[in-house]
Amino acid sequence: MQYLLIFLVTLTGWFFQGFTGFGAGVFITAVLPIFIDTKVVIVSSAVSNLFGVIYLSLKNFTKRANFKILIPLSVGSFFGIWIGSYTLGIIESETLKLILGVTIVSLGFYDFLIQTGKFTNFKLPDTEMTGYTVGFFAGIVSGLLGTSGPLFAIYLNQKIHSKEEFKLIISVAFLIQALNRILFYVPNESVWKNFDFMFFIVSTPAVFIGVFIGNRLTEKIEVYTFKKLVSISIIIIGMYLILDSLIGEGLGN
Repeated sequence: MQYLLIFLVTLTGWFFQGFTGFGAGVFITAVLPIFIDTKVVIVSSAVSNLFGVIYLSLKNFTKRANFKILIPLSVGSFFGIWIGSYTLGIIESETLKLILGVTIVSLGFYDFLIQTGKFTNFKLPDTEMTGYTVGFFAGIVSGLLGTSGPLFAIYLNQKIHSKEEFKLIISVAFLIQALNRILFYVPNESVWKNFDFMFFIVSTPAVFIGVFIGNRLTEKIEVYTFKKLVSISIIIIGMYLILDSLIGEGLGN
């Protein structure tokens, strides 16, 4: 029953990411820890999720993509992941989930106003420093909670017009970040001991099925609608994190 649950939750999360380009990490690490140890979910899903971002990158590859955007995001993320991964072994994450959830909901509403043309004078500064900063904080969150999608999505949703390029760039950013996470997880015995091989075996097929269906659905909607859906998805994910942190604290987890 546990393995069926892992399969279904992973499938749902990766359907969402196949559609929007992000979100699987948040969904998986919010739902499965209700039934499975949180650190087992974070560490084990990091490995199977690699296949999802590789597949999504290949399906949305375009020669027009500006891969230079990835440099500040990846460099900032590298240092942030080091901090988040180290902290994962020594700190409880519920309070951080609550703070992060409130922040993401606020940023999601902000991005929605940008995408609907009501807040265009307050876009994120189009500078490399913005990329480094977003990457750094996304790295901390990824190393600690196993997710960074909303922060990457807000930044890239304002810089990239094409939905295919958006999904390609954010997927490659996730790929680099996932490799960095595993690089830091493996030598850290207190963290890597949480890797569950059977979790990996069961979840990997669900990753491929979910991302295939979600990606096909994206092809049927307009860019303007897609970008608004990205903003709405960010808000939903933030609210999910808030609810998850409050339920976790109420249950004493």
